[in-house]
Amino acid sequence: KKIWFLKELHKIIHKAYIRSFASGVIVADYDELSDEQKYAIGSPHMFVSVNCAKLVGEWADRENRQHPILYVFEKGNKDDSALGRLFYTVRPEMKQFYRMTEPDSFAVRDKRNTPPLQASDVLALEVRKEMERRLQEPNDRRKMRESIKNLHIPILDDWSFIEKADLLKIFAN
Repeated sequence: KKIWFLKELHKIIHKAYIRSFASGVIVADYDELSDEQKYAIGSPHMFVSVNCAKLVGEWADRENRQHPILYVFEKGNKDDSALGRLFYTVRPEMKQFYRMTEPDSFAVRDKRNTPPLQASDVLALEVRKEMERRLQEPNDRRKMRESIKNLHIPILDDWSFIEKADLLKIFAN
């Protein structure tokens, strides 16, 4: 029953799918940063949220999409207010890059009242499992997880996984 239910849910998600964006960081790598470095990039949640928004902006640029984009994040993280302040104080040229041209281009919503966030949780779970598999078995040539295939996502789209070397590059300049 569970497999049937997930397949049906995946079909529904696929109908609304335009592009998937995901960003992750290895918490153990983040923990190894200095306090100064952690302060500069914020919490892991803040860092991957901004990185995911960056992936969306880059995609919109490549596709020449000019319409405003609403960034919606799930309510309940301790960084909700800090993330909101960050997005509301973005420089004008970055607002254009992120397509945040509307006054309310950023929102924090309760997923119980926001079905797209419930669907994104399903995708987030599958992405996390796939990323964990790839990290634990980097030379494993197995095909991607069947559950991701069931979502009918032809490629991994814009999925960014930041490892320690990538984190340290931020501070190299």
